[in-house]
Amino acid sequence: MGEVVSENPTLEPAARKLSTWLANDGFNTDEGGVAVASEFPFVVVAVVLDDGELNIKVEVEDLKPKKPKVQTSTIATENGGSQGVQYQSAAATSSPTEGSVSHSGTDDLQALKTRVLCSIADNYLRETPPKSIEDHSRFQEHLRKMSVNITGFSVGSLLITVKCESLQILEELWTYYSSGHLGEIVQNCFATEKILEEMNLAELKLKTTIDIEEYKARKVYFERVAPRDISAVEESFKSDNPPENKRRRLTDNTAVVESCKSDDPSENKRRRPTDILAGEGSFNRYDSSNSKRKRVAEPLNVEKCREQLRSHYDTFSKVKTVPWNDSSSIPIDEIYTPLSWVRDERTPSGARQEELEDYTDMFKGNKHHRKPTRMLVYGRPGIGKSTFCKKIAYDWSKALKEILMKFYIFLMIKLRDVCDMKHIRDVLVASKLLAGDGPIAVESLHDYIINNQDKVLLVLDGYDEYSCVKKHSPILEIWRGEQLRDCHVIVTTRQFECDELTGPSHIQFEIHGFRDWKQIRAYAGKFLTSEQDVEKFTAYLKEKALKDLAEIPLLLMMLCRLWNDPPLDGLPTSRAGIYTEFIQTMLNHKVEREKSVLFQKVTSTEVREDLSILGKFAFDALLQGRLFVRCSELPHRISRTFGKLSEVGLFQIVNTTSLNPEKGAYFIHKSVQEFLAAWHMKEEVLSIKRGSMTSLSRLESVEKILKVIEVLKFACELSTEAASAVLHYFASVEKMGSWLDSGLRNLIQSTGNLFEQKGLLTLISHSYFCCSPERRRDLFSTFLSRTKGIMYLDSSQVNIVAKEHLLKSAVAPRCIFFSYLWFECSEQSYRDLITVAEDVNAVVGSSSGEKKAADFLRKHACRRQCDFYFLKISKIVLYIDRIISGEEEGYPFPTKMLRELVSSTAESTQEKRVCDRFQEHDKETASCSTESTVSITGPIPHSLSRLRRILVGDIARQEVETLTDILPLVSSLEHLSIDNVSGISDAQLMEALVSSIKYSERLHVLELSNARLTSRPTAAIARSLHQAPNLSELDLSSNPLGKGVSVLARYLSSCPDLWRLWLEDVKMTKEQMKDLSVAVRQNDIEVFTAYHDEKGNLKPEDERCTLGGIKIGPATDSEDEHESGSVSDLFNGQESGSDSDSDHDEKSG
Repeated sequence: MGEVVSENPTLEPAARKLSTWLANDGFNTDEGGVAVASEFPFVVVAVVLDDGELNIKVEVEDLKPKKPKVQTSTIATENGGSQGVQYQSAAATSSPTEGSVSHSGTDDLQALKTRVLCSIADNYLRETPPKSIEDHSRFQEHLRKMSVNITGFSVGSLLITVKCESLQILEELWTYYSSGHLGEIVQNCFATEKILEEMNLAELKLKTTIDIEEYKARKVYFERVAPRDISAVEESFKSDNPPENKRRRLTDNTAVVESCKSDDPSENKRRRPTDILAGEGSFNRYDSSNSKRKRVAEPLNVEKCREQLRSHYDTFSKVKTVPWNDSSSIPIDEIYTPLSWVRDERTPSGARQEELEDYTDMFKGNKHHRKPTRMLVYGRPGIGKSTFCKKIAYDWSKALKEILMKFYIFLMIKLRDVCDMKHIRDVLVASKLLAGDGPIAVESLHDYIINNQDKVLLVLDGYDEYSCVKKHSPILEIWRGEQLRDCHVIVTTRQFECDELTGPSHIQFEIHGFRDWKQIRAYAGKFLTSEQDVEKFTAYLKEKALKDLAEIPLLLMMLCRLWNDPPLDGLPTSRAGIYTEFIQTMLNHKVEREKSVLFQKVTSTEVREDLSILGKFAFDALLQGRLFVRCSELPHRISRTFGKLSEVGLFQIVNTTSLNPEKGAYFIHKSVQEFLAAWHMKEEVLSIKRGSMTSLSRLESVEKILKVIEVLKFACELSTEAASAVLHYFASVEKMGSWLDSGLRNLIQSTGNLFEQKGLLTLISHSYFCCSPERRRDLFSTFLSRTKGIMYLDSSQVNIVAKEHLLKSAVAPRCIFFSYLWFECSEQSYRDLITVAEDVNAVVGSSSGEKKAADFLRKHACRRQCDFYFLKISKIVLYIDRIISGEEEGYPFPTKMLRELVSSTAESTQEKRVCDRFQEHDKETASCSTESTVSITGPIPHSLSRLRRILVGDIARQEVETLTDILPLVSSLEHLSIDNVSGISDAQLMEALVSSIKYSERLHVLELSNARLTSRPTAAIARSLHQAPNLSELDLSSNPLGKGVSVLARYLSSCPDLWRLWLEDVKMTKEQMKDLSVAVRQNDIEVFTAYHDEKGNLKPEDERCTLGGIKIGPATDSEDEHESGSVSDLFNGQESGSDSDSDHDEKSG
């Protein structure tokens, strides 16, 4: 044993003598003895055997070998061990290429994982040559900073044994582990480039585990066992030769002594040795004379915890049908109406949205995240995000959704309640999910969450209402996966406030609210008295064009309440008007119930001034990220108005934090705070000259404007003067012009997606159209200058543009986009589109030349089948963005319209000339000055050239021929879906259609189901996959693909982003089944066939799906004979004339 020497001058000789005596008596002082935790405020005298040791288990969670190389070798190591360790490396073999490992297709995965762990141990845990000293020290240095030392390791899983010399060090290590930081350190220190190169791996993911039972046992020892043994140590220390039985007892346990350091150095010197040994002031970080020691968390009783949570959600999930009547609360399932949801896929060419059948579809993954654990849900204010959170909590508590039942623990946390919390445990306490005096301790729940993350679902509602001034936000750490990485987490926020959340999210969803009248009627029926009343109400909404407002559940509820007690001049037509009247209605009902003195109208001078003062504090709070105003700051003179608004429920008066007794007025909804802030801004405009307007002047950047975008919208609706002031103010905002210019460049170069600019464009348009009709024409050039010539309009704004002919004899915009889908719009909206086309003299580009767009639209009433937009080239051109048709939906295929666009006496020549001109135009405009007009010379581009989506079903020969003619003109196709082709016996017709598809990096989804595809067109699709590197979904279901399956299996590797392949109801031979199984598993593709599970493994014959009640067996060779040629012909028959295809074939082969 080596001599134990302490570097701490305050350690008394008694402690030194104690440590020396213990060392001489058999304790391992090379690893224990006296250790000074210099980074913590105490001295530790510790001897550690079993009771201070803890195992850190490191496993290989996932790895991906590199593609096989020509030269291969295996790792050469030698058997060996370390102090107190059993360790054995992989067997040594000779190697032609030093430092790399080959992996055959049949290589045992577990053996490979073991070799990886052996290599990690060899390189970073055993004694190493001088060249790797730095790497060798990194992991151990991290542990030394916590006063944790490695005492040994073994390999099976890599088991690293460390010792903790005090309760504090033990808890610091546990916190480090539970927060995910220890796992990150292990990953960074061990999964190095050296290991990847040595083991010939492309990726290596390690999993770090500390057993909670070991941790609890060590914690119990430090809190209960060690203090008892301290007295025995002190007693034995009185003699130089302690009794043998006491000596033996000491060797069976760990003696730990802690002593607090005083801020006064002299105080430390005055401490007696017996004070140190007795533990005076020990565990002071956790104990004090008037506080309890933190108790060890008992194991969670999961069933009792679930009962507590169910009880909470039963109460929490109720909704008041009458906002001013507390007794009107009912269970959410009695009022909930399903909302429209879309999956939002961000791609290199823009955003792609796919409708969901049910909100539970959010748990389905994508190519990059097969089992997503970070799900972002966003939407407009009042769209139903919080209501969705209540619904999913209710569904879990009542076991109504099967997919939710895999989560043992469901935690729904309102983020506005947990602002500025430092730790997850604090978040759990502040959320009040468990009763403070109930049978379930928060510590137990916390420990369970950490150790059973895959069984926990966290729903964090209202990130836009969350603020954290602390350096570290536990909510963001959870979302970024720095803590609770394996928990499933759903976060809700507003549409334009999710930038910092999008990056870490695995998948995103947008709630659209009520997109059809059926949903609106169903929801209105929950509040109105009769079906007849619902019909009258719906008719009124249609007559007044209020569907945009009715889409938002919160506003629809307010409209229903106002319908029952309507204002004299009818229902309001703006959000601000609805809020104004609704607040007045709430005040009136309060007066009626209490038979008190009638409160003045909110539009009276006195109340207006009071609301403005209150609004100023609301605005200040928004800029500071607060959802409350401090009651102590409010002037006394507005107390009556403030009191009345509190009484009707617009505020909740509570402590600002659980630790701060100061009272704060919390708004019942963030939109109420924004409305009052806008009221102040409006009053400011009306009473102060524009040059001295203070509220707007505080919004000096695009980021700050987007933060209070709803305030500005409300202000514009409250006053035409405020709208004009907001519109003029945009000219002074830094970087706004460049922000919009980048959107226009992307629009011209790519596909017309303006997702990042939508919020700002919507706001500018809103401010302009809220101006008085008399001023709009004068302000039109100002409006276009603010938007850089981009018009992004909703249906009501298009109606104003058409009715007032704002575009006639005015400066032409650079583009006109619409914020809605045309198949959802009224005939009036289509007539407005024709008027706009006429006013700007728009043209249609066809194969036979230019056509007048207005005449073209009148001739072909195709609003339900097409989406449009205008873009200025040399002239304003009408482009078709999407084609949709289906007999079941009542949208017939627009054959006549499309035939007019493609008909020409020299189609092929015109087609090439137009498409080439369009490509030149793309290149030229990419470098144009943002102030110049987009222009080209010669024929204008074809109006189909920017077509992004074709979604058609139930088509026959005529429609197939038309599609075959238009597809060569389409250069921006993202989604092609053809379903159910009938009445075609000519295989060559489908071959011609397939050959006309232009594959490019913009194509993401290709669906040709029940389209009578045979082997030859299937082979053509397969050989073209390398031209569509971003293709993510391919559906060739219900087709007689024959030998084409073999070709497809071979070429799947040429499409790196493909993650879903549908071949349902497609017969295959046994060989094809095997080939496809290998291909999809090698390329990590989800497959849907009768013969495979989703991962590509072959199913047992008795588990295969059925077609028409008949089980699908394998195809026989004779069944495939009708396909002309061999599989080899399909691989090579159409490639002989293409060098590029041959080169690609050689690479992929």
